[in-house]
Amino acid sequence: MPALASDVTVITITRRRPEILLRRCVPATGRQTRPVDHLIVVDDCPGTAERLSAAEGVVWHHASRTPDDMSGPGRSSRLRNWAARQVSTPWIAYLDDDNEWQPRHIETLIEAATAAGADAVHSERNVFHADGRPWLEPIWPWSADDAEGRSLYREMVRLGVAEPGRNVIHDRVDPLDIADGIRMVDTNEWLLRRDVLLELPFTETLTDVHEQGLLGEDDLLLADLVNAGVRISSSRTASVDYYLGGYSNNRLRHQDPDFAWR
Repeated sequence: MPALASDVTVITITRRRPEILLRRCVPATGRQTRPVDHLIVVDDCPGTAERLSAAEGVVWHHASRTPDDMSGPGRSSRLRNWAARQVSTPWIAYLDDDNEWQPRHIETLIEAATAAGADAVHSERNVFHADGRPWLEPIWPWSADDAEGRSLYREMVRLGVAEPGRNVIHDRVDPLDIADGIRMVDTNEWLLRRDVLLELPFTETLTDVHEQGLLGEDDLLLADLVNAGVRISSSRTASVDYYLGGYSNNRLRHQDPDFAWR
């Protein structure tokens, strides 16, 4: 694997969608105003590996599967943790293959981390349908059905997380002693010290309790960071463009034969 040179490594896990990866994710890292290294872990997909081999300046690793390996948060956690152990940059960020960053995403996160002396810093996000339309419906997109989604959306507006008529989500991490506190950060928003991630890696073994509560690896990472007292700050900038359709908001995920929450 070629040596990486900047102080931030971006880790992407990808499987079976090279067109989206090369159209959104890879250009987004290349447009950053602060240089970053980008390590792409190809999850048992020779076709994607072949496409990346022809892409200039892309560092990638092909990860094979055993018969027991399935897509889902457990598999993603194992690959992200493996990648964090391979690099040596002081900072690590994560970008899913179907999402994008605005050009100053990493720069604003570094500025926020420096100002606060934080070891973990996050942004906010703009939410889009998979086809690129802004999500403007008064429905919380990570809900089981529309009725629940409308109720949750009203609550998120009350708490200042969502804004009617805008597709921005103001993710934040409130202190544990705040009533109605919000503690919600998507993986794509984080910039974390590598040594923190090595000490508090993504949870690799998920249970039926996590599945029932739709608690993914990003939820569990945040809980571990908060419980460990890691200093967390925010750029307060919606610099992630988040596209719906992943397993956390795909109501048809049970139809995917390669998917398992645990």
